[in-house]
Amino acid sequence: MRCTVDTTYSLPSADGAHWLGAIYRRVYIGPSDSISMAIRHSTRDTAVLITAALYSAPSAGNSCVNGTGGCSQSYMRGRGGKWTAVVETFWRQIPPIKDGRIGKGMGVDVGSLTGSYGVYGEADGNCCPSREILLELEQRGDSLVLKKYRVRAAPR
Repeated sequence: MRCTVDTTYSLPSADGAHWLGAIYRRVYIGPSDSISMAIRHSTRDTAVLITAALYSAPSAGNSCVNGTGGCSQSYMRGRGGKWTAVVETFWRQIPPIKDGRIGKGMGVDVGSLTGSYGVYGEADGNCCPSREILLELEQRGDSLVLKKYRVRAAPR
């Protein structure tokens, strides 16, 4: 399976949010069914799935897609008229945090490349991490890499 960004386009701002449309193209290559084998003498079939997505970001500029667990982000980079996914290398660069796991948070502000996420201990409720990790990132090519981080008590 291959997935590529086919088209992206900006839409007018509405309801205090910026809007972006994206068309993704996924190509599946699999074994042919008996009819394709008989008619075309082909052992492989190709199917193309077109997906349209609509993304919004508050006018403040921090973009995310809301879900049941808060917010998740993914990033794209435009260069030479083509859009490519930005690899979130920084997640692999953060060392294990003693007695904690990183969970939901404010995310990364794409303008400043800074962000924060909750650090949840065993006794922390889903609503309230006892600590947070503050991130400073930088972009290297198609990757977001960790510049520096620190863990502190979560603001109350």
